[in-house]
Amino acid sequence: MSYVSKIADRFGGPRHLARQLGYPESTVRSWVDRGAMPDPQKVEVLRLALRLGLALRPEDFFPDQGLVAAHFAAAPVSATDSEKDVA
Repeated sequence: MSYVSKIADRFGGPRHLARQLGYPESTVRSWVDRGAMPDPQKVEVLRLALRLGLALRPEDFFPDQGLVAAHFAAAPVSATDSEKDVA
C-alpha cells in the first residue's frame, strides 16, 4: 500500500478526501493509482488533516526521506567541496 493510499484511508478513502479538498474524485484516485501526490497538494492535504484533527505528520508524505537522510549521512560534503563547486 502506497503512502497516498494510507493518507486517503485516514480521510475515509479517496472519495471522501476528494470531497474535503473540493477536487474531482478522479484526481485523488489518480494519485492513489500512481502512488504519488503532487508536492503542492501534500501541503494542502496536511493542512486539511491538521484542521480535522487527523493523525498525519509531514513524514507521512515523504516515505523515502529516511533513505535520503541515510545517503547524505554516508557521504557528507565538506565546506571545501562546496567551495570548489562554486568556483
